[in-house]
Amino acid sequence: MNDFQIREARLQDRLDLVDMINQSYRGAHGRSWTTEKNMIDGLRISTDQLNEILLSHTIRFLVAEIKQHNHARLVGCLALNFSGHRVEIGTYCVANDFQNLGLGQKILAYAEQYAVHIEPKLQYYDMYVLDARHELISFYERRGYAKTGTTEAYPIDAHVGMPNIPIKLIHLQKAASIKTPT
Repeated sequence: MNDFQIREARLQDRLDLVDMINQSYRGAHGRSWTTEKNMIDGLRISTDQLNEILLSHTIRFLVAEIKQHNHARLVGCLALNFSGHRVEIGTYCVANDFQNLGLGQKILAYAEQYAVHIEPKLQYYDMYVLDARHELISFYERRGYAKTGTTEAYPIDAHVGMPNIPIKLIHLQKAASIKTPT
């Protein structure tokens, strides 16, 4: 994947992003191992919600794209919501057709370093994961994230879908660090 790059999202990415995010999180087909379709009904994100994210002054929304046949295709995304010396990672996904290729690891590693570049005094990366997503929690633990012991109710009022099983959000955290080139 020589033509793989990560950049900040642009407003013109909106429609492709909404489609990719909803397919990745809630799509009924594809090979997504990160799907929530059996746990949560409804869309993960709307165009209006994404507009708010893209226009926020505290959020940096990164997209991963690859060039195929002189056309750039979005294949992943991740939002960084800065608050003081912390950043919350969310809206993180890889397009179904590009999962299990290591892109998710690359996007997360890039985003962590990007966050430290934006906020040099960054202390922690935070994220919230559905408690029923054991394989996803394991993925993050292998990347240095740890459960804090804090849980939160599923945010029904955020209009990100309606759970059809009892679920909570588990808080994961990792100390921020700057990697030096070797």
